[in-house]
Amino acid sequence: MNLVDKKKKAAELVALMKQNEPIWKPGSDQHHLKRRKRKGHLPDDFTLDNYNSLIRNLCTSDEHEAYVYHLQGFDQDYYVFGDGGYWIAIIGENGVMETAFPPDSYSDYLAPEDGYQLLGTIKEVLRYV
Repeated sequence: MNLVDKKKKAAELVALMKQNEPIWKPGSDQHHLKRRKRKGHLPDDFTLDNYNSLIRNLCTSDEHEAYVYHLQGFDQDYYVFGDGGYWIAIIGENGVMETAFPPDSYSDYLAPEDGYQLLGTIKEVLRYV
């Protein structure tokens, strides 16, 4: 898949998130929510609706960033949406949520040498719809 196709796929995922709640593997939504609370990333009273709203915001706010992540052996690309400094959400190109969390270091986590490629801001990738 070339860079333009990857930007188009990111734009499709943004459009999907604007219209729908995140699609999780069965049971993994509650697992991820509990894990984020246990790690202190979210308050104890955060609901799944709150978590899904945070994810939708990460994936749809114009100024947020979109990345693609691919390594040899992966059966699909993963798209990472981030707020530019704290939280990221990772979605497979199939539209299924992988996770959302605040990495220890936003910029280190999304380093190009680790397989992440910046596609642009959400506003920029939406030009490829």
